[in-house]
Amino acid sequence: MLPHPSLLNFNTWKQIFQLTRFFQCIRMSFTLMCDSMNDAAKNGNIDDLYALIRKDVKLLDLIDERSFARTPLHVAACAGQIQFAKEIMRLKPSFGKKLDEDGFSPIHVALQEGHSQLALQLLEGERDLVRVKGREGITPLHYAAKVGDVDLLFSFLSACTKSIEDVTIQNETALHISLKNGMFRAFEVLLRWLKEGREEEARYRERLILNWKDEQGNTVLHIAAFKYQSEALRLLLDCRVDRSLKNAEGQTAWDIINSQGNFEDAEVIEKLTIAKPSSFPPVDECGHYLRHGEWLKNAAEEGDVNALYAITREDPNLLEQIDQVALVDTPLHIASSAGHSQFALEIMRLKPSFARKLNPDGLCPIHLALQRSHFQLVLMLIALDSDLVRLRGREGKTPLHYVVQIGDLQLLAIFLSFCPKSIEDKTFQDETVLHIAVKNNNVGAFEFLIDRLHWECSKEARYIEENILEWQDKQGNTVLHIAASRNQIKLVRLLIDCKVNLNVINLEGRTALDISQDEIRTEIMDMLIGEGAKNAYVLPTKITPAQFLTIEQRLTRAAKDGDIDALHSIIWYDQYILERIDRVPFFDSPLHIAARRGHAQFAMEIMWLKPSFARKLNREGYSPLHLALQYNHTQTVRRFIDVDSYLVRIRGGNGLTPLHHTAKLGMLDLLAEFLVACPRSIEDLTVHKETALHIAAKNDRSEAVEVLVGWLEHAGRNNILDWTDDEGNTLLHIASQRNQLNVVNMLTDAADWPLPIRMLLKPKADLNVKNCDGSTVVQILLRQGQLDKNKLGAIRGLAKVSEVPSFSEITSYSDYLRRRITGLEKWAVGTYREKVLMSNETRNAVLVVAILIATATYQAVLNPPGGFSQASPTSFTSNGTLPTRDSTSNANNSTDSIYLAGNLLYTDPTSTRDLVFWTLFVAFNTIAFLMSLIKIMTLLPRGPYIFLPLVLPLICCYGIFIIYISPNQYLLPLLLGLFIIPACFFLTKWTIDIRLFRRRRWAVKQLLSKHVREPTMKSQAG
Repeated sequence: MLPHPSLLNFNTWKQIFQLTRFFQCIRMSFTLMCDSMNDAAKNGNIDDLYALIRKDVKLLDLIDERSFARTPLHVAACAGQIQFAKEIMRLKPSFGKKLDEDGFSPIHVALQEGHSQLALQLLEGERDLVRVKGREGITPLHYAAKVGDVDLLFSFLSACTKSIEDVTIQNETALHISLKNGMFRAFEVLLRWLKEGREEEARYRERLILNWKDEQGNTVLHIAAFKYQSEALRLLLDCRVDRSLKNAEGQTAWDIINSQGNFEDAEVIEKLTIAKPSSFPPVDECGHYLRHGEWLKNAAEEGDVNALYAITREDPNLLEQIDQVALVDTPLHIASSAGHSQFALEIMRLKPSFARKLNPDGLCPIHLALQRSHFQLVLMLIALDSDLVRLRGREGKTPLHYVVQIGDLQLLAIFLSFCPKSIEDKTFQDETVLHIAVKNNNVGAFEFLIDRLHWECSKEARYIEENILEWQDKQGNTVLHIAASRNQIKLVRLLIDCKVNLNVINLEGRTALDISQDEIRTEIMDMLIGEGAKNAYVLPTKITPAQFLTIEQRLTRAAKDGDIDALHSIIWYDQYILERIDRVPFFDSPLHIAARRGHAQFAMEIMWLKPSFARKLNREGYSPLHLALQYNHTQTVRRFIDVDSYLVRIRGGNGLTPLHHTAKLGMLDLLAEFLVACPRSIEDLTVHKETALHIAAKNDRSEAVEVLVGWLEHAGRNNILDWTDDEGNTLLHIASQRNQLNVVNMLTDAADWPLPIRMLLKPKADLNVKNCDGSTVVQILLRQGQLDKNKLGAIRGLAKVSEVPSFSEITSYSDYLRRRITGLEKWAVGTYREKVLMSNETRNAVLVVAILIATATYQAVLNPPGGFSQASPTSFTSNGTLPTRDSTSNANNSTDSIYLAGNLLYTDPTSTRDLVFWTLFVAFNTIAFLMSLIKIMTLLPRGPYIFLPLVLPLICCYGIFIIYISPNQYLLPLLLGLFIIPACFFLTKWTIDIRLFRRRRWAVKQLLSKHVREPTMKSQAG
């Protein structure tokens, strides 16, 4: 609680006065800044805006903190400064929704001042500004409806569709406001916008808003009735408005009109009254209903939507039953003939399929509406489904054909805008819209269509234009033939300007020039001759049976003949024929046909035009390369591989690739070329898990096996020799079973060496792999009995050397998982997994560290602690020989001071302390050196090509230098016994465990596949 003023002393009053003055200064400063900001906004000076912001960076935030403030955006909106308004809106978007002291947002202010362009610019930044409520809850959309600005209404509704749902504090929608202010045009726009939505949400919104009640309970129908706006009443009664709703006074729209005595418009009065009894299912004297179909027909003829729903309540399956009849006059046909738009839209919403149904006369609803000139209904139908323009009726005529026939240019433009593709449709007589226009002498329609064809500039549009202009009907007549026969000079000139082919021959063997000469059309004849037209007998082309073939048949013939000119002629005529063929999943493409016939040039041409054909399979599961191989067209095969080497890996039937086919057929040269072109193709498997090696061996192609094995040796991929098929057989199993001894000898050539060398060699293929029958290669060879005993014994010895220890007792996958592993094995496995899972970045970092450690440890040996003794010049003994270490040590106390350069300093061989320290240094340095080398070899790719030429000489140099500098003859055996030999043994065992881990993984995989297959084999045997 503040003290009483009388209790305050002079100093206190002085402080209060100073503080008050301070706040007044701050307020004056802020007011001046705001005034300056408003002046900048009024003048649209963006530079002054940023100058004021530099003076006080929080200026805009301070303005925004006020609940109701005339912001700079309000001032700019009032002055019409568009650029300034956009800039301030970008800096402070919240200003767009802020109300001033009068309760208006910036967009309200802009609309009041007539700056509609600025209002639209603000909407581009944030579309929800249309829904900002100002004084009395009026939004910008309400204001546009109030003043009747149709363009603004369109813009606001386009920016924010849901703004039409907003209501004022009087619960008035934009429709209420437009009717109350007599803005019928704005009301019509809002109503049309509501009706345009096709989704269910839009339908619900329409019903909600049309039946919305204001504060007095009046819907828009009530307000239209109060003011007796007959046009508005008509529009509302055609919509989903509920005419039975009552306002707060209990009056319906009909009650209001009745009380006012306004009965001038009979149609409105009739619609407002209760529906006539004849529209509903009548009841006869016996109380039975008449046939529902007759009721529905009557309702469609009268356009009574209420009757429609009354009938569907009686028989919910009625529309479905009508739809099941092939050719029938549906309610939509009847409504379209009568021109009842609302009924037609309602029935189309309930049963869209009626719109595509033909009646017994072969006409759909849109055809009937066109014949009866109900063009508004036609437009409403195509707005719901634009594809109705392409619906074929009697004689294959579409609605577009009918419009061209009657020459209605406005409908023609609308149809083409809704469905541009409809211009390509032909009748059953193969007549285009241009044929129909010429035959009906509709020059305006013909000119419009020609202009329409010129609109697009894409390749597809150019092709469509050429195709339509030169299309021949069933009699072989183009549009030029018909125009010449009917003496339509203007149309002939238009066609000549379009650069059409003037020398097309129809089925009667006549060109357009022949027709004009026969019928003595002098002016047309002169025009054609002037442009180079010729008579049919002069032209080299004659009518042949090939002309009556389809375009696909002509392409097939060209592929069989290898006719490249015919191919390009067909593509010129139909540029999308290859594209259409490519969409068919399994098809004999022209490339398949050319490959089967060996037409290499034609195949290359097709392949350049459509590369995807080369990877497509036909119905038999063959690619073009498969077919060329089967029919031994080696030149075509080589051309294929030159263009795309990956074709070697395309899988055909049963998963066979072209490489598998060459191995199967024993084509050695192609086999080698395939491997060179695509080395990874050797990895491909068939559906039976067979490699090319398996296939060659099973087909007794020993030479092909030798080529493949030679390739694997050159590529360093001998591991593929151990791959098994779905029966668990490797290449060695198959070669042993089929007595292919040359293959067995090639894969077990290590057995030909003497025993000591044999123990150091590794066979090319694993001899201990078991197939699904549990047989190894050795067991199969024993059963076959084709090898001599010495060779077989040597192979058995190799198998024992390479056998995985402690694995023979494992009989199942679960046994393997239950087996305990040693700590050393765990470390080996962990190292292996660490290498496999290590990222490239981590691998590079660890490799750099390992190299640095190896370098440091090697350098430590070259420069040990204390260094080496120096001598200059070199001393000799008395007999002229170089001194030995012993002689040097004995001569240390002599007067000649003879010593040998390179002795370790601070290392007395007789001192136990120096000996221990030197031993520990060498031991740990050696371990670090060897471990770093092991880590480097682990991280680098596997193989002897890194270890033998690089690592082994480095280790030898290290060991020799250690021996050379050792100060005592007993130190080296000590080092070897205590540290180096155990370390080497440990690392050797660790390396072996890694290799055994890899071997065990493979053996377990084979074991698992065996156990998986055994139940299947037993069930099949049973």
